[in-house]
Amino acid sequence: MSWRTSCLSRAPRYAAPAGAGACGLSRAFATAAAIAILALLDACGGGGGGSSVTGGGVAPSALSYASPLEPTAGVPMTAVWPTVTGEVTSYSVSPQLPPGISVDPKNGAIAGTPTTVTVWADYTITAANAYGSTTFDLSLAVTGPSADGQAPTTPGAVTVTIGSPTELDVAWAASTDNVAVVGYHVKRDGALVATLSSSPFRDPGLTSGVQHCYAVSAFDAWRNESPPSDPVCATPAHRAPVAVLAVPGGTLTGVAANLDASQSHGIDAPIVSYRFDFGDGSAALAQSTPVAQHAYLNLGTFTVTLTVTDAAGAAGSVSEPITSGLVLLQPINISRTPGLSQTAAAFRDTDGSIDAVWQEAGADLMFARSTDGGVSFSPASYVVDPASQWGSQDGYGAFQMRVVAAHGFIHVAWSLFDQIYGGASLFYTRSADGGATWSAPQILSAVDWTGSYTPTITAEADGSVFVSWFDDDQENGPQNGVKYARSTDDGTTFSAPGTLVAASGVSCPSAVGASRLIAVAWEQGPIGAGNLMFDYSTDGAQSFVAPRALDANKEQVWCPQLAWDGQQTIYATWEEDTAAEVGRVLFSVSNDGGATFSPAIALSSPKAYGTSPIIAAGPSGRVYVSWEEGYPGPITPYLAYSTDGGKTFSPALRIDTSVFGPGGYTQLIAVDSTHVGLVTNAQPGAGAQDDIFYVEAALSIP
Repeated sequence: MSWRTSCLSRAPRYAAPAGAGACGLSRAFATAAAIAILALLDACGGGGGGSSVTGGGVAPSALSYASPLEPTAGVPMTAVWPTVTGEVTSYSVSPQLPPGISVDPKNGAIAGTPTTVTVWADYTITAANAYGSTTFDLSLAVTGPSADGQAPTTPGAVTVTIGSPTELDVAWAASTDNVAVVGYHVKRDGALVATLSSSPFRDPGLTSGVQHCYAVSAFDAWRNESPPSDPVCATPAHRAPVAVLAVPGGTLTGVAANLDASQSHGIDAPIVSYRFDFGDGSAALAQSTPVAQHAYLNLGTFTVTLTVTDAAGAAGSVSEPITSGLVLLQPINISRTPGLSQTAAAFRDTDGSIDAVWQEAGADLMFARSTDGGVSFSPASYVVDPASQWGSQDGYGAFQMRVVAAHGFIHVAWSLFDQIYGGASLFYTRSADGGATWSAPQILSAVDWTGSYTPTITAEADGSVFVSWFDDDQENGPQNGVKYARSTDDGTTFSAPGTLVAASGVSCPSAVGASRLIAVAWEQGPIGAGNLMFDYSTDGAQSFVAPRALDANKEQVWCPQLAWDGQQTIYATWEEDTAAEVGRVLFSVSNDGGATFSPAIALSSPKAYGTSPIIAAGPSGRVYVSWEEGYPGPITPYLAYSTDGGKTFSPALRIDTSVFGPGGYTQLIAVDSTHVGLVTNAQPGAGAQDDIFYVEAALSIP
């Protein structure tokens, strides 16, 4: 026996009174019986109905109001009554209705005199009793008196885009009104589907493949409505994946370049296939992974096309150019020594000879010369005898060396470090016999073993030699600044040190010219707020103009480099860091001897950290700049060239790292109109010992 049957079996039996009729029950008796049975059902927990029942009662349901409502501010409303099923003991609303309007908590009537114009909003009205509740979402806005007859402008730039295979998204440009726009009506295929306060509108739940057209109109608080926009149509459908391809701007001929599609992505389904068309006539490559490698065997600019396909068969494509134009020739080992060779510098004279200097074993100053244009070099020799007064055996170490040749002399400047007591001074020597012998080293700096660093040296055919460096004897010391000395007799004698700028926080001067026009650039300022500074002389360093900043931003500037065409054109490149490990390589040119410079342009990629630029000037407006990218991750060297005096540059050409490792290029040499030379210290494990190498690169230059 069920619990309900058991309970009902205890119900009292009523005898039918006389005259009960054909049914055996009088109306009064039937009513009494029904009440008794309901009472028993209540006691047993049975009976009931509605959305929520507690203790046998029934919650109200099916609450409804006339909606939407648009009362007018200042005009009493005609009461709006609810319709509802069941008994209601209280009404409430959330959020509160606009000022002046309320819901009667007992009968649910909405009435009052609104006082403020409001935009459309939804209000949830709740009808409740002891057993539960029911709700209704009422849309209501308060309009103003009919005093404004001007409608808003028609919404502009309506667009309809696919949001998903079953959704279309509508967007538009805001309308204007003489008072204020308060809302927009969106119609789909002529029927109103949304009233919104602003763009956009998302229309989900559509049937894929079925076209819909949308128009948007604007209205103000007085319900003046603009003409609708022109209909814009679209069809919800499966969206194609997005193809994104990253390629190096330039690559070495014959060296595999990375073509990276890893930023591609599916929208409605995952990508399952990547197809690379390399644009050079070779077979296309289709694979399931996003990164491909390809070596271009010919010089030129090619178009790489990537096509990605998703699991539903939809495809997306993108194309990017890539330039193959740098051919590395056979590298030549300059040093060929058993010790560690590093920090090399080199100079190519007008007769094609190449002079190279470097640091050996962390202390000695070494030299080698090529008289056949870099095909071969002389055996390494000491510039300073290790056993001499300034040699390594006496506790001195040479570093930051520079070399130049002119008028039959080879000139070398370097910073010599006292490895016993500390401090460094600026030294100079020369050779009149192609590096077979050297003059006794002489000190050019005036500060005695406190700190003279990063020399730069230039020379010309009239016997002029110019050397610049910076002194840093102590923090905020009176001797700090950019210094220089000049010779007019091929380095036999030098002037006393002069001061370009007396300041702390200066470093890395670079100079061009030694006779009449002399130009110097350097970095100056605190870390994170430095400038690229520049100064020049037109009278052989007898006087200099006032120093000025070449860059407008106070960022961290590192080691500017200058190059010169021998006339009035000066080229400048430098690294400018805008944040920690966020930097770029910049370039600027002066065509009037340094009086003015062009706005700086960036040569390095905006997506990578560009650092360590070097520069060389060639004939007929050729300019070459090399730098590194990738720090603190894998380092990749690049080179770009200009054939119009720095007005425009080629794409960045990636330099091969298979022989020399990721970087370490210390000197760039303009060989001729189609070749440059690079000097590098080969890194351990890169396929060579720690020697100094010279390698030429053939460029695809028109």
